Amino acid sequence: MTSPLANAFLNKKVLVTGGAGFIGSHLVETLISYGSQVGVVDLVQKDHATNLKSVLSLITYDSGSICDYEFFSETLRTFSPDMVLHLAANASVPRSSSEPLYDFKQNALGTTVVLEAMRHLAPNARIVLTSSGAVYGDPGIQPIKETDPLKPISPYGSSKYMSEIQIGLYQRTFNISGSIARLFNCYGPRLPRFVVLDFLKKLELRTDELEILGDGKQTRDFTFVSDTIEGILKVALNGKAGEAYNIASGKSHDVISLAKAIIELRKLVNTQIRTTGSSWAGDAQYWRVDISKAGSIGYHPQVELNEGLNSVLNWYDQKAP
Repeated sequence: MTSPLANAFLNKKVLVTGGAGFIGSHLVETLISYGSQVGVVDLVQKDHATNLKSVLSLITYDSGSICDYEFFSETLRTFSPDMVLHLAANASVPRSSSEPLYDFKQNALGTTVVLEAMRHLAPNARIVLTSSGAVYGDPGIQPIKETDPLKPISPYGSSKYMSEIQIGLYQRTFNISGSIARLFNCYGPRLPRFVVLDFLKKLELRTDELEILGDGKQTRDFTFVSDTIEGILKVALNGKAGEAYNIASGKSHDVISLAKAIIELRKLVNTQIRTTGSSWAGDAQYWRVDISKAGSIGYHPQVELNEGLNSVLNWYDQKAP
């Protein structure tokens, strides 16, 4: 039976910025399977867009930066989308702390360029900004709700917050219809970095010890990529203009529990866990996420942590070195 999402996106013209990335490539593949006409904008050259190798012949692909107004304007003019799913960004909190100007340019300035080009060339298209739980910082009240104060503690969280502000501004001032999907700790095949991949790489080098940055008590809402994709598309389809939605699994795990789950799935019996006691600047400690607002627009995550980790392990073991 065809899913409601597939029916809704059939023949839609959808432009995905950052579409060659980890989440973006999964999103593009899903849209293709739904019968959408998909355009991709990414800094990665088409010949090197390995994440999209199975669908490259089925999409329109433009290599370039969303910070380049003339480039992005020409893409909009040529592709003429019904919808823009805006994922292109710096996604590294540590890099944002070491290179705040780069982070600001890619995230806050890039989002503004996308919106300004849409204002002139695609004013009737709808935009979904993929923001981040980092906009909340390290909230003391749990679970995190969309109505909680936004107090980022990293340049990355700040630049995402500014991107959200721009979405609201362009809606109020220029009638650009946009909603916000706040993503939390997405993982899955093609993961380029972050804690799950970090643990797998460490265990590949040595199986007797696994180092955890910080005290290991940090809690995260690990969300499998297929659930993240569903959340983005539900926000695109049903989200209210100007509103933000938490896209997470709704279940928190501390980092030590994650490490133990991976060790168990690897069938390792002599691995000792060692914590460093400190992590990087801007690393939030405790996240437990309320996803009831996203649930009200039809978002219901399906993948449990062990199932998702098994999928990542299978991909990791099969990928080319």
